[in-house]
Amino acid sequence: MTEKRGKSIVILYEVEHIGIILSSFGSEKLKEGSEFTLIPIDYEIELALRDKGLPFYSLAGYTARSSLKERAILVSSLMRQLYTNPEFNFFKYSELYLVNSCFFFLIKLFSFFIF
Repeated sequence: MTEKRGKSIVILYEVEHIGIILSSFGSEKLKEGSEFTLIPIDYEIELALRDKGLPFYSLAGYTARSSLKERAILVSSLMRQLYTNPEFNFFKYSELYLVNSCFFFLIKLFSFFIF
């Protein structure tokens, strides 16, 4: 029996990440688009990917289906759960919350997908 492998999603939230993924995966693999789906969360990143000829999934057509207030409450709840819910203890090591190092990225990511 052969193992079927799906695509990996690479979320780009800074233009500098393009160079990192190019050096890590190679432009040929990225250009063929068979293994990776690149998802930029910023229009500037989309432009840079387009300039390099790399395929990506644009979130420009994504529209939210809830009110701004509902989405803000949801983001607040998600972030609060990262600190208080025992299910997220894997983000904690020796009483230090690892989420602190990526707090602003998570806010931006949650906000982008929800707003």
